Amino acid sequence: MRLWDTSEILPLISQEPLSEEVRRLLEEDAGMVVWWATRVGCVSAISCRVREGLFGPGQEASARGLLDDLSESWTEVRPPPGCASSPSRPSPPTHCGPPMPCSSPPP
Repeated sequence: MRLWDTSEILPLISQEPLSEEVRRLLEEDAGMVVWWATRVGCVSAISCRVREGLFGPGQEASARGLLDDLSESWTEVRPPPGCASSPSRPSPPTHCGPPMPCSSPPP
């Protein structure tokens, strides 16, 4: 089993320079362990790409669908009780001002 973070999952759900290499890693060891908020980081990165115009509606839907598929089989490392609450699936962002630049995916 490998510990996967947002930056390693993004190439699995969208076409990126490291996509082939990361897919090979997943084929070698399909056991995915992720931090409890990894899904939130991935959704945030997808939303960022939409705001920057890098993803159209079809690419966003595809990335979110692939994320849903991956998350069904991964193991989440949860925080100790009382440390933090579990994140819920965030709602789409509302417009409350100019978008902030998203130069890189969140950690």
